[in-house]
Amino acid sequence: MKDLLSTPPSTTANDSLLASLQDIHEPALLGMWPIAPGWWILALLTLAALIAGSMVWYRHTQRRRWYKLATRHLLQIKSDFMRQPDAHHYLHHLIALSKSVARHKKLDKVLSHSAPEWINFLAHEYPQSGFDSQDAQLAEEILYRPPQQSLSERQLTQLRRWPEKLQAWLKALD
Repeated sequence: MKDLLSTPPSTTANDSLLASLQDIHEPALLGMWPIAPGWWILALLTLAALIAGSMVWYRHTQRRRWYKLATRHLLQIKSDFMRQPDAHHYLHHLIALSKSVARHKKLDKVLSHSAPEWINFLAHEYPQSGFDSQDAQLAEEILYRPPQQSLSERQLTQLRRWPEKLQAWLKALD
């Protein structure tokens, strides 16, 4: 029995078995490409969301562009009046600005109104603006007064409040 254990088994049979085992190897690691269809769908949905979001943002900024331009112009008119207080010039520019905004907002039926009629329209149609019949009277006085006649302090104070009233009207339109 010792003989059986001490004799090595047939080497040819073992070599053939080992040779067949040497061909087995590990599979290759999975690569990043090609990606699964779910990732393609997620990428397309993300791209679509980015495009839609940018379109909404662009439309929003274009819709609000008139408001920013009107506000900037209103501040310029106000600073010009503080430097050189010419009530007729000031009133003319404020009315022109408000009518250009009205034209942009498709309020065409009232664009031919005179300054007092325009202020009355704003007072009745947009009460949140703060305009009233006294503002319409002031507009009439400024437009039809002699050039050498100056405004009273009350009239100047009332006229200086017009940019804030127009700003309230612009917010109401927005």
